[in-house]
Amino acid sequence: MSNLNNFTLVGNVGNTPEQREFESGSKVTKFSIGVGRWDKKNEQEVTDWIDIETFSKMGDYVKKGMKVCVNGSLITSVYDKEDGTKAKRVYVLAKTIELMQQRKDGETAPTSTPTQTPEATATEDLGSNADYPEDENTDLSTPDTDDLLDEIPF
Repeated sequence: MSNLNNFTLVGNVGNTPEQREFESGSKVTKFSIGVGRWDKKNEQEVTDWIDIETFSKMGDYVKKGMKVCVNGSLITSVYDKEDGTKAKRVYVLAKTIELMQQRKDGETAPTSTPTQTPEATATEDLGSNADYPEDENTDLSTPDTDDLLDEIPF
């Protein structure tokens, strides 16, 4: 029997995405999204903040406040802190990101339609070359994420 590690999350980007570029030219984008769930004990909705990382070019278009749909795998990493103790980090490595809505001036934009701007409707699948962005000079090739995970500077 094979295992399945696939997460699909829909939520709002809670911080300005942080990008780091590697010597190879590949980039990683890191941000968090707020995902609501019902807390039975307190009988109210609470927000969980989920860390997201992506090597996708779509990371260039993610902005604070946008509603996004993220599909990826749960990653757990253990690292040494400055004081010598071990720490554990859990995040979702996004394979696809769909920009669903963008907040502008406190308003929520309508769900994406074919007539909206590319920033509000673009989707990229890391497993293929997407049609967006339509700049012929943009390289949408998929980096080897296994090698890049060892290079993550944060």
